[in-house]
Amino acid sequence: MDMTTNPVLANSNNMGLEHHIAVAEMFRGIDSAELALLARRARAREYARGEMVFQRGERPNGLLVVAEGTLKLAVRGANGEQKVVALVEEGQACASALAFLDRPSALEAAALTPATVVSIPANAIFDAMQRDAELARRVVEHLSHRVLALVDEVEGITLRRGLQRVAHYVESLARERGPGTHMVRLPSTKTLIAAQLSIAKETLSRLLHELVEKGVISVSRRELYILDRETLSALADGRLSGNGNGDAKRSRSGSAHAPAQMPIQP
Repeated sequence: MDMTTNPVLANSNNMGLEHHIAVAEMFRGIDSAELALLARRARAREYARGEMVFQRGERPNGLLVVAEGTLKLAVRGANGEQKVVALVEEGQACASALAFLDRPSALEAAALTPATVVSIPANAIFDAMQRDAELARRVVEHLSHRVLALVDEVEGITLRRGLQRVAHYVESLARERGPGTHMVRLPSTKTLIAAQLSIAKETLSRLLHELVEKGVISVSRRELYILDRETLSALADGRLSGNGNGDAKRSRSGSAHAPAQMPIQP
């Protein structure tokens, strides 16, 4: 996988690269000198929508940080069927385990939108970790969160029923935006989200509308307004079912700010 330098991001002082590395979750708050050293060894490349970033069997050239746009990570079976594993958005990193272990990928990554990706060699990160204990802690946290996310995904696919799976997904979007969040935006099309949740696109639409009918959310195109966080959480963790176990409590909190219902965009 060739990662050529992007002249827009990597100017003579590497300030563009430093900025994009600094806002990545793993590197927030690290020492400015370490940041400059990482930027000197990093490279950036722009990808068109649909362009492959790396394919199954390839070794990515280091840790990949999405500076702009969104990447889709997926596995593909022998019959060509694709399973979306994750969407990697601006400020997030991927391919860390592959880079650190220098192993070929079992996944493929493609640009879901036009994207700019910064590649940081594993050796550069290892060197920085030896000098900076805080960075080492952040890298361990990143890998640990990824393991927990994979466990959660397996649990969702194997143990959660349809409505619980969708409620958990919506709640996770809100959780990523911080406490008190009442509006989230679907990060991609229904087709991709349904594939990520291992359900049909039509089932996703039906279950979202079931949440609307229960007064849990309100929908405006790709924006979801959370009207009843308590019931959403109860559905997500299985304390309330969508099969007639009592109608969900309708919370009026925030409903005055919710727009009229509109179809969810495909």
